[in-house]
Amino acid sequence: MRHDTRRHPRARVRLPVYDERRGTSWQTRDVSHEGMFVCGPAFEVGTRFVVNVHFPECSVPLRVAAEVVRVEAAPATGMGLRLLHSTEPQRLYFQGQVDRLLKS
Repeated sequence: MRHDTRRHPRARVRLPVYDERRGTSWQTRDVSHEGMFVCGPAFEVGTRFVVNVHFPECSVPLRVAAEVVRVEAAPATGMGLRLLHSTEPQRLYFQGQVDRLLKS
């Protein structure tokens, strides 16, 4: 049996995520305070890019930098992203949105 050693709990939720520069979009499989897994086209591990994340009840998507830390081919193609928050207020806002999802 595999034990989950992650530092932050995951909210299993489908949120729209997109990269304006590449014109690529995904849906999250799960999201945490420090990262997310997105289903769809995957980039190479180490790739950094900016994504827009749409949280429920938020009129404006949150724009945040991310780095690919894991790529999966099965059961569903996608990638694990580590978030690279540019400011402390951005990090706190993102965490607050995740906390709302975890409580719902």
